[in-house]
Amino acid sequence: MSKLILVFSLALFSSSLCDDECGGHIDEPFYTSSPSMGCVYAEPLHRYDDYNDALQHCKEIFGDEAQLAEILSPDDQKTVLPIMLAAEATVTENPEISYWFTGLRDDNDDGVWDWEHSGPATWTNWNPRAVPNHASFNCMQLLSATGSNGTWMTFLCSDDYINTHPLCQLPTTKTRTRTRIL
Repeated sequence: MSKLILVFSLALFSSSLCDDECGGHIDEPFYTSSPSMGCVYAEPLHRYDDYNDALQHCKEIFGDEAQLAEILSPDDQKTVLPIMLAAEATVTENPEISYWFTGLRDDNDDGVWDWEHSGPATWTNWNPRAVPNHASFNCMQLLSATGSNGTWMTFLCSDDYINTHPLCQLPTTKTRTRTRIL
């Protein structure tokens, strides 16, 4: 019996740690978490024309450690899709043309796509229409989860007509340590 109480207490304690890292949001709509990503939030209400405004919104939600989502694996992609779908379900215009800002860029047009905090992308999920080797198309957005299963699309970072939703991430302390070591 005491082992059962100990296991329950540890589970409750670790759950509260994740909730603390997520700022108490984990049970709210459009939020999720995973060991590899930490906390993730899909913003359905606000759309932004540029990367810096989207990032600033993430920092307003999660604080200074927030970043635009970095999807490093198929598991990370699976983590974000359900909250993207849920958020897109609340969009009043056509949810199939919703787009999502991330932290993947190729600012110097060298063909190497870098995550802002995790370095070069080792896994990608490009949409067949994406042009990752085209000069000037140096930002990546996730296409709609509803219409395109969240595949990745290139676009001009300087475009100010995109009106893309931020996909925010608050890496856990463990994740932040791992990505800094890479």
